[in-house]
Amino acid sequence: MKVYFTASIRGKRLYGENYKKIFEAIQELGYQNVDDLLFRIELGKFYEGSQKDRVNLYRETISKIRNADIVILEVSIPSLSMGYVMEKSLVEGKPVIALYLEGLNSYFAEGIEDERLQVLPYRQDDIKKTLKYATEEARKQIDARFTILFPPRIMVYLDKVCKEKGVPRSVFIRNLIEERMRKRKEK
Repeated sequence: MKVYFTASIRGKRLYGENYKKIFEAIQELGYQNVDDLLFRIELGKFYEGSQKDRVNLYRETISKIRNADIVILEVSIPSLSMGYVMEKSLVEGKPVIALYLEGLNSYFAEGIEDERLQVLPYRQDDIKKTLKYATEEARKQIDARFTILFPPRIMVYLDKVCKEKGVPRSVFIRNLIEERMRKRKEK
């Protein structure tokens, strides 16, 4: 199973060892890390790139999210970038594990209500145990995918409704199916 793990570059000074332990625990549990940028880049140089570098970083990040089965984030440091990666991952239908060092609650992430999101504390001495539990739960959330083609009039309607409701198309369609399943079960 492929895992996209990342964390705030700004947090490397304080939590770099934890990042490394998480990265290694992912591999020890038999999963494949799809990115190691966090460990290849120096803090100061991360913010020195050109506009083209930033565009490439964004595109690579989105590609890695899409190609991963699970996304794991270390969110002990408040970060808009980690919040964006979390939201983008959830929109893409990926199970997300947001880890924070015990005592440093991630209040914003804890407020997100999504069955695919786990926001969990960890201690330095139990990272592997926490990840083992979390990845087992996340595996249950991996969606089966299929392609469906709609005529343009349905797409126009779907886009309009989803924009009004503020939900992705896949969530809207999934909700319709689940509603139908509930009604059928009631009969």
